[in-house]
Amino acid sequence: MRGRWWGTRGLDQAIRRLAPDLVAAHTSHAVAHLGRLQHPWVAHRRVDFAPSRSAVRRLNRARGVVAVSRAVQGVLRGVGVVAPICVVHDGIEPLPTPREGARARVRQRLGLREDESLVVAVGALVDHKGHRIVVRALSQLPRTHLAICGRGPLRRSLLRLAGHEGVGDRLHLPGHVGDVSDWLAAADVFCHPSLEEGLGQAVIEALVHGVPVVASRAGGLPETVQGHGTLVPPGDPGALAAALRQTLVGGAGCPDAHRAKLLERFGTEAMVRGTEQAYRTFLEGAR
Repeated sequence: MRGRWWGTRGLDQAIRRLAPDLVAAHTSHAVAHLGRLQHPWVAHRRVDFAPSRSAVRRLNRARGVVAVSRAVQGVLRGVGVVAPICVVHDGIEPLPTPREGARARVRQRLGLREDESLVVAVGALVDHKGHRIVVRALSQLPRTHLAICGRGPLRRSLLRLAGHEGVGDRLHLPGHVGDVSDWLAAADVFCHPSLEEGLGQAVIEALVHGVPVVASRAGGLPETVQGHGTLVPPGDPGALAAALRQTLVGGAGCPDAHRAKLLERFGTEAMVRGTEQAYRTFLEGAR
């Protein structure tokens, strides 16, 4: 289909051959196509920015919407989505145990001295992840390095910004990291400075690993942090720097008892159960 309108006919034919009870749409392109057809369908919404008016009209043709957080549900209701909405959090699998000596190995790779701290962030290098904000905050944090695990179109821009802020030697961009366990083991603080965020799976993983968390108060992040980290206004380098400084001095990670609860609430089994229940609810409502 490649996102083009002429793909609707092919999609219609494929659905007719399969004759499913329900079709799940996970992208805006899928919603645009299914909104023109008569098949029963449900939309999944994982972002917290407001959909366009035309997208709202399409979503209201769905049997229901699965929102990744209460924050996303609130955004949809606020712009006029009246279709049934069920909140189902994304599920995570527990990360592998960090390899022996992981902390020392990562710090040595980055060239950190004994008296230097490491802030780790995980996410695609794109605007809404807010990495520019944490790079600016880094200029207010002496003897602190920042590693952002991820790749994306802003790599060169972030390196230029770091040079302009005088922290080029303290910003590290290792690219895509398949297993972030070793990086979390090396982190003194995990930072998630998103300007927009549906839920924030990376934050859940950091909390489960016991790493102190500083995150922006954006989208569904308050639902993941749940009082076991520090939240700051999104887009504010000064507030972010102050929170990181305070956490580096004496911040505590998530208690063991709460980590188990996090895995129960945000595990893949809970996600599967929630999704199945949402689909049943939408189908029963249609009948």
